[in-house]
Amino acid sequence: MNKKKIILIVSLFVLILTGSRILWLDLLNNTNQPYAVKGQIDLREWDFNDNHSITLDGEWEFYPYTWLINEKQPIDAARNHLSYIHVPNGWDSSLQEGKVTSYGYGSYRLKILVNPSDNSTYSIRVPSVRSSSEIYVNGRQLSKLGKMRIQP
Repeated sequence: MNKKKIILIVSLFVLILTGSRILWLDLLNNTNQPYAVKGQIDLREWDFNDNHSITLDGEWEFYPYTWLINEKQPIDAARNHLSYIHVPNGWDSSLQEGKVTSYGYGSYRLKILVNPSDNSTYSIRVPSVRSSSEIYVNGRQLSKLGKMRIQP
């Protein structure tokens, strides 16, 4: 094989691979889904019968340096620390004003509204959490990953 044929085959392979990846992303991207606004996402009118999953992206409540699942710290008392953070983006700028840091802790909160007359079973898939985490639904712990340690 000469050099031109090799370059042509490699270029064609890269072009097909890139096109396939773009097509795959476009098929998985559901632009008509609702997004969270001010810590709430309304799924009462969403049709779950099409078997598509949705992301919970959008504007979540974020409470820096606060654990919400704690009887000593009711959610009403934590409201003065409330900020809104775009998920899946990081919390860097929300932990310390003007300082970018990934060290710290906090609570994310999202209220998901579903139709109460629908007896569906829902599931949550968390693809990646780089540190310890706990997931609560209606005050009940569903999942716990890693150990949480707070230094005074």
